[in-house]
Amino acid sequence: MKQSYVQNIISRCETVLTALEDKRVFVAGGSGFYGSWLVEVMQEAGIDVEWGARCNGWNILDPTTFTDFQMNADYVVNAAGKSDGVLANYDVMSVGPVNLYRSMKKGTMLQISSGSAPHCRTDYAAAKNKAEIALLGMAKVIRPYATVGPGMGLMRSFAISTFIRQAIAGEPLYVAPGITRSFCHIEDMIVQMLHVLVAGDYLPYDAGSDDAITMEEAARVISPFVVTTDDEFPSNSNSAYYVPNLLRMKARFSSTFALSVDYSSPAAINDTYQWYKEVQ
Repeated sequence: MKQSYVQNIISRCETVLTALEDKRVFVAGGSGFYGSWLVEVMQEAGIDVEWGARCNGWNILDPTTFTDFQMNADYVVNAAGKSDGVLANYDVMSVGPVNLYRSMKKGTMLQISSGSAPHCRTDYAAAKNKAEIALLGMAKVIRPYATVGPGMGLMRSFAISTFIRQAIAGEPLYVAPGITRSFCHIEDMIVQMLHVLVAGDYLPYDAGSDDAITMEEAARVISPFVVTTDDEFPSNSNSAYYVPNLLRMKARFSSTFALSVDYSSPAAINDTYQWYKEVQ
């Protein structure tokens, strides 16, 4: 069911994917949301790609599990995220990227960070920021903001996952007022990641959609049964307004590579909801 999205990404990334022909790409965290999409797109495009994750015995905190392919890859993407335990989570996101970079004998690394990284308001953001500082000028960095789409996982505690679970169960959607976000469709996010991987410079790029939407508006895309509550949704930003600044992304890629954000926040949310309704 993801095939049409994959083909769209390939079509939108024709130039940058051409640059990966005859190259080897390793994706750390290849079983996760971002990583699995990157791997699937590259496989479909005929790129020589391998991936590692805890589920296949690879561990970013244990260099003895690193592979010859990984160490000699032309491009390495670090999409490795959380693992079990709070300390392990922090180390995976802070120490792990440095381990990965040091293992490389050649090539270019893309560190998938977070839009919350510069603010360090949570342990998650602090870990991402620590990795960014350690890799400054050595790895390319992309900072994704809220991303939705097929495969995002409905058990996550974030707002859109919660809304979709509630709607599918026939329950009202509970919304905390005064919060504004933007939601990027995974298709748009993977397009941005591939552009930065191949043609980005070494300053961090905010990534996502800059189409701001209130949480109540986001909920009403899914269901008319919306209830305002004083409860707060978990967030890595701890900010009422959390929307990326895409000026660098657009300036770098829009003219040369015709990069675009094809999904508005409502369209990204609705597409995700419809997809999950079909797979239930």
